Amino acid sequence: MECEGRQAPEVDDARRVGGVRERHEPDDQSVQALTASFKIGRRALVVISAVSALLLIGSIIVVQAALRDTVVSDDFSNDADGYKTETDSGHPVVLFPSGSPRTPRVKDGWLAFDERYGVLGSYYIVEVPKVRNASVDFTFTPWSQGGGLFCLAFMEEDLSKTFPEVPRSPMHLTVSPTNWSLDVFDTKGDQLRTVADGAFQTPLIADGIITHAVSVSLDPENGAVKLTLPTGQVVEVSDPAFKVIPNFAYIESWRTTADTAETLAKVRAWQADANPTFNARDK
Repeated sequence: MECEGRQAPEVDDARRVGGVRERHEPDDQSVQALTASFKIGRRALVVISAVSALLLIGSIIVVQAALRDTVVSDDFSNDADGYKTETDSGHPVVLFPSGSPRTPRVKDGWLAFDERYGVLGSYYIVEVPKVRNASVDFTFTPWSQGGGLFCLAFMEEDLSKTFPEVPRSPMHLTVSPTNWSLDVFDTKGDQLRTVADGAFQTPLIADGIITHAVSVSLDPENGAVKLTLPTGQVVEVSDPAFKVIPNFAYIESWRTTADTAETLAKVRAWQADANPTFNARDK
């Protein structure tokens, strides 16, 4: 057959001239066009990369701003005597109970409640969505040896709205001059359950002047709490109750004896935030 033994025609971008292949080289205009196209493409990539970087930076800024918005803080030494309804950081405060000698108020640069009142406590409550960290500076008066307590707590709901039921709480810390206790409320309206506690080898100074500092960080993803006590001791504890996501933080002065003349725990300053960095406020 005629097709057998024939080779396919040679395909080439060159043509033969006098038995010699002649290849056409691109002219200057073609080179310039290709170069221009390459430059345009490269500039487009640079622009796209720059836009992407700006979007990424914008997202980071938004996240950081959101975290800053959830930071609450007070320095009561700067406040005039009276009731405070907004934190230094501009967040609304719930004073509980209200209209009572137990209503927390500022006096002489300390947050406390009426010295003439007897047993029970007062609550300074602030909404901090997904709160994780808090640090507090406080003092005990000389009467604290009679049973005064300072309390710092994270709760799922606003205690003032659920009372007398207590909301679920993944972190409820109490400190006296002689001991400390880390507790939780496993379910709403439940009894307090102690997860960890301890005693100080030397009682904390209770002169109404010297301040003591505590800080706490909650890690709900791993069900853990890291606590830094006034002595500098760091305690790390794990418990399923720590996985609850709290949305409110409060500080509390508590009096457990009625025969004292003054409030037994007073707060100088505090801060709480939703920063996801575990133990971001270690002291």
